[in-house]
Amino acid sequence: MKKENIVTQRLRKFIESKNLSIREFERSISVANATIANAIKNNTSIRSDILYKIFYKYPELNPNYLFGRSDEMIQLSVEQKPGKLSGNSIPLLPTYAIAGESLFSEVISHNNIEDYLRIPNVRADFAVPVSGESMHPYYRAGDIIACKIIKDASFFQWGRVYLLNTRQGLMLKRIYPGSNGNVRCVSYNSDYPPFELPQEDILSVAVVVALVRIE
Repeated sequence: MKKENIVTQRLRKFIESKNLSIREFERSISVANATIANAIKNNTSIRSDILYKIFYKYPELNPNYLFGRSDEMIQLSVEQKPGKLSGNSIPLLPTYAIAGESLFSEVISHNNIEDYLRIPNVRADFAVPVSGESMHPYYRAGDIIACKIIKDASFFQWGRVYLLNTRQGLMLKRIYPGSNGNVRCVSYNSDYPPFELPQEDILSVAVVVALVRIE
């Protein structure tokens, strides 16, 4: 028996709580007919760009609820959220907020910040959770990486790990020089082959400066 996809099932409950049909919900986030309906029916994953549209349209939907980390469906409003910590606090951003064609610096707003982290002796611009298995075992799904924004997207220290916001989506990779001015993106997991990426497809760059793991 196929394991229940918690995101699609919890999204169905959220849609029901809004007294909307699935088709009405699809129209509200401007996606094609049956996009959400098929995901719910077939118990399949929802693409990150569609999740971004959902959270943009319905900011009250708690991401932690949708991803199974909380039972609170509705999150606190911006006015109700705890204030920023004093000192060198690092804003924690949900990955859906920075997926797509955005600069990292433009995404760091109070509306997108889920929490603040304090990491001793680390200065970073933001932090995000890791998803996927391409950088396993050094970076695991559920880890949190702290990142420093690189203003010049053409400047890389070859071999370091960077978070790239690209036209193809968000990527966590080791970066090396490629051919014809491209960059070569390398994963730690050998199941994911290296590939080259044109620098003009890179919208924003941040270098990983710290890793937080909860065992």
